[in-house]
Order: sequence, then C-alpha cells, then structure tokens
Amino acid sequence: MSASNRKRGHGSNSLEPNAKRSRVQLEEAPRQLMSLPRELLERIVSKVALPHNLIRTSESLRDVYTDYIMNCHRCFVHSHRQQPQEGFREPVVRAVLKVLSEATDYFIRCGYGPHFGYNLAALHARISASTNMSTMNVHLNRFLCMFLLSLERPLVSLREGSAPAAAGNQVQHRRLLLTMTLLNLLRQFRFFRILSSDMKLLHWQLKVEVDGIFLGVLDQLRGKPSLLGLNQHIHIVGLITEMLLHDQLGINFVCNKTIHGRTLQYGLNLNCRRNLRLILMFTVLAPKNCILLLQKAIAGELDLTDPIHMPPNSAFSVRLEMSSKLRRSDSRSIIVMQLAKLD
Repeated sequence: MSASNRKRGHGSNSLEPNAKRSRVQLEEAPRQLMSLPRELLERIVSKVALPHNLIRTSESLRDVYTDYIMNCHRCFVHSHRQQPQEGFREPVVRAVLKVLSEATDYFIRCGYGPHFGYNLAALHARISASTNMSTMNVHLNRFLCMFLLSLERPLVSLREGSAPAAAGNQVQHRRLLLTMTLLNLLRQFRFFRILSSDMKLLHWQLKVEVDGIFLGVLDQLRGKPSLLGLNQHIHIVGLITEMLLHDQLGINFVCNKTIHGRTLQYGLNLNCRRNLRLILMFTVLAPKNCILLLQKAIAGELDLTDPIHMPPNSAFSVRLEMSSKLRRSDSRSIIVMQLAKLD
C-alpha cells in the first residue's frame, strides 16, 4: 500500500471516534438538560427563539416547552383583561384571544397542546405589534389554519406503517374534534339559533341558523359545489372564525377569497340580519357517545371533565350542507362538505 493510501486510511479511521462521540453527545444533551432544576430549565427554554428543533429533540423537552409557552399564553390573556380606560386596540385583542380559545380548546384538552404551542410565541409577537383589526384578523386566521393542518403531520407515517388501525381511529377522533369546534364557533354568534335536532334512523340531523352572516360560492354554475379535502374544510373554519371575530366586535364587512380554485364571498351585515342568514344542516352517523358530545357542544353544555373519546373502529361520518340565502329573494348559494367519512 502506498504512503498516500495509508494516510487516507488512517485519516478516515480517525473520524469514526469523533462521529460516535458527537452522536453520544446529541443523545445525552436532553438527559443533561432534564437533570437541571425545573425553574432553570424553563429559563433556558424561554431563550429559544425557534422551538422546532427543541421540540423534536426530546419528548421531555417538548413537554417542558409546552408547559412554559402555555403559561406564557395564560399570562398574555390575563394582561389583556378589560380595563376601566382603554383604547380601540384592547377590545380587539380580547376578541381575537376569545375566538382563538373557542377554536382550539377541544384540541388542547385532548393532548394537542404541543401543536398549539408550536407557533404561539410568534402569534403573541404579531398581535402585540399589530395596530389594527385587519392585521390581527390575518394573524389569527393564519395561525388557526396552520395549527389545524399541523395535527395531521405526526400520523402520516402511521398510515403507511405498522399501526393503520390506531392511526385511522386518531384521524376520526380529530374529525370529531373539528366538528365539535365548528359547532362551538357557530353557537358563539349573537344571532344563532337551533332550528331542529332529530334522530332519523341511524343518523342525527342538526339544523342551525345564524342571522346576519353569509358564505357562498361566487363562481357556482349548477348543482351543489362540494369542498373536498381537509385543507378546504379547515379554510372554511377559518372563514367562520373571521366572521365570528367581526360579530364579537359588531363590525360589518364583506370579503372575497379563493380557496383551491373556488371563489367564496363571505361577511357580516348586522344591519340587514333579518334578510340575511346562513343555514347549516349536519347529518351525522356516529356512536351514541359521540352524538351526545356533539349535542352538548352545540348546546354549550360540555363539561371540562367530559371525556372526548372515539371508540375504536367506529363508524363516523359528518355531512354538512351550508345554505346562504337572502330572505327577500330566491338567491341562494349551497356548499356541501364531508367533514368526516367512513373509512
């Protein structure tokens, strides 16, 4: 063997101990951090500008960061409580935080706190830097859609891997939470009412109405346009939170938005609420305990101690038909969504 080859061989072998040492150090780092006092550990975590890598490094560190950021969120909410004298901005911030809570509480209760906390510090910073409602509304909508979409990512590998049944059940559980969240958001509108709630054979049918809001497809030609896919469903939830934010503040608005090739018009007009309404018909096939949860959600009777559980291998589907109508005309826009479907 030539001298040059011997040198290369010696050099490559010398790298192996360094590589092994680096791997060991990476594996030991979370353990070393977790051995620190809790107060000091939270102080270290608070200095992390981008928590993404920290969260992925260790489940224990993820839990520490989640506890820390959720405590920060509670402090942030408390700091914006109502004051005797305040300007225009504070009521808007409170309304944003209230709508955010109504749109995420069920998920947080069911263990999705780490997903909620993932970009929460950035949301706090953006709200604090915002000086008007339109920018806060954009930040709220974007955060909520990112949060709801992020819930799907951990289960992608499971669907293709060794636990498809468990993955499928968790997917259906999240669809249940999404449906409960939508019902909870609807009941927050000031002119919301339940038109009917009936069991028909195996299905539960719920019909609700919200006066003063509208949501329709501008480019509708014939039939009932269907919004397919979770992304579109989440964007619709985002539009409803946007309308709810304006409803909380009593501010009329109208907006057009294109979602996956369809142009939607939506808004709020409290001055014409007697002539304007959105009707939503839910048709649900689900186990009895899930239907009971949905009934409690729409009635505002769900207790914090009530478990939100999806039995394994349950048949669960939710079809939603939304009809936006002007009462003094025959003009109507209908949207159909399959919020959950049978596997």
